[in-house]
Amino acid sequence: KLRSLYAVYARMFRERMGAARERAIKAKIVVVFESMDVMKEWLVASLIRMGSTKMPAIATVPHEIVLEITRLATLRDSIALLTTCKALYELYEARPFWMDQILRLKQRLNPLLSYHVGSLAIEELKSIARNPYILETAIQRKEVRLSYHGQLETPRSTDYRDARIVPGGRWLLTLSFEIDTQEVPIEFHPFLRAWSIGPPVPNSPHCVASLKLRPDSMPLELCLQPGNSASDLLVLVNCFLSTSPSHGSYLQVLHIDMADESPQFTLLAHQQTDRFCSGMGVEGQNLVATFSNQGRDFSEALIWDWRCDENVSVRSPNAAGMLWFMAVSRDLITAWNSDTRCIEVHEPSPSGAYERVRNHAPRSTPHQEDGETQSGQSIVSTVIEPWNSSRDLDQVALAHLEEETLRIDMENLGAGRIRFTSYPKDNTYMQDPHDVSSPYGNGIEVLSDCVRTASDHLLDLSFSGRLTLYLTPEGGSEVGECISYGVYDTELDDTTADGLVSDERFAFICPFSGIVGSVSEAGHLFIWQLEL
Repeated sequence: KLRSLYAVYARMFRERMGAARERAIKAKIVVVFESMDVMKEWLVASLIRMGSTKMPAIATVPHEIVLEITRLATLRDSIALLTTCKALYELYEARPFWMDQILRLKQRLNPLLSYHVGSLAIEELKSIARNPYILETAIQRKEVRLSYHGQLETPRSTDYRDARIVPGGRWLLTLSFEIDTQEVPIEFHPFLRAWSIGPPVPNSPHCVASLKLRPDSMPLELCLQPGNSASDLLVLVNCFLSTSPSHGSYLQVLHIDMADESPQFTLLAHQQTDRFCSGMGVEGQNLVATFSNQGRDFSEALIWDWRCDENVSVRSPNAAGMLWFMAVSRDLITAWNSDTRCIEVHEPSPSGAYERVRNHAPRSTPHQEDGETQSGQSIVSTVIEPWNSSRDLDQVALAHLEEETLRIDMENLGAGRIRFTSYPKDNTYMQDPHDVSSPYGNGIEVLSDCVRTASDHLLDLSFSGRLTLYLTPEGGSEVGECISYGVYDTELDDTTADGLVSDERFAFICPFSGIVGSVSEAGHLFIWQLEL
């Protein structure tokens, strides 16, 4: 906070004394500020000189300077500052402070909003600005309670295959297939739907857009990206063909304007592959599809620039161990090697083949040399789905090992610095019910939705209802703290006596609105309330 104040004073120097004088002052101040105690004394003395004996010194600082300070501090610290005296409390009750806070959240989380922020009342602005931080606090205090349980109504019997909440919390998108038992033979109809769920959450969520997908395809997964305008949404759909993965996959990019009174899905591009696409994501301007290569010692991916309909296939080199793709481009492959326990970075050679150029290994987990295998394997690596990917090429992933979970921060898709943070793994919620002694846990617990919160923590909700918050460590520490517990209630949720879900759940989290929920395979919608 003191360094933030120094930045404000440096700006004041620049405005009042010019660039040359500023450089001279900074050169002297850097030496003085080597001691934080000296810095405190200088700031306190400066504030006292601005004040008087009848009023706190900080209250005499111009309001535009105080607002500048709040832009460099957290919301909690800013509220603490503005509620110290009557003079500053006027700023707390004014629109500029809360508009600034919401603008910062929009820049970080980029929500798709159904309202114009400038037209909201001051109390509504306060609620919107606080929601992301209430989410973090409620989870840390374990004060998350089920508040809504409803059904997503469709004309026929429906099985849901994926669900994604649109950042902002107003809309939910689902992939499903409907079963028509009146036809002989029985027909399956795949659908993509958009639902209005709030905020606030209505008693009966309703469908606002529906699209019947290719008849010979089976929906598998969704990926969402912001479009060109504030209300545009890009929807990427991965299906496998002829109800069998062996027949290949069908990828689609669709557009929908959520501001329309009757929004409609529009197909922008499509791509058919001859192999099963086991995973899909967005990196930069490209859709990246990874292929399932069981029994092979290499991994493959398709990089598709759907805007100009160009694609290229990349293949990892033969490696000692199983590679999980984390970032893929024409110039770089970044992958987690689950056997050697390290990040491998591969770049294309003059011959066109990719070659490993460097390794990045966490200090907490011993790295094995090529040819050596660590006892056991990582269960899976979960890459945080990017939003704003065309502008933000930094990537975050989680690698779940037997006794720890690693957070992996990669700058510029792995071309820059790679940083590891180790978290103790709570196996209470990761046991395999068929083999409770297995150190690898239950895959259903790991494959989940994971997002970054407003404070850059990672929040994870598994299919079975395990909620985990990975706190960002302070001071560059390589060891972090996590909070993990189950949020499903056997009396209210569709769970069995041992706490396991009776059908598959598709979890979703919106860090902007504070919505946490899931859609079951049968179409049950669950949303949890954050109580403080």
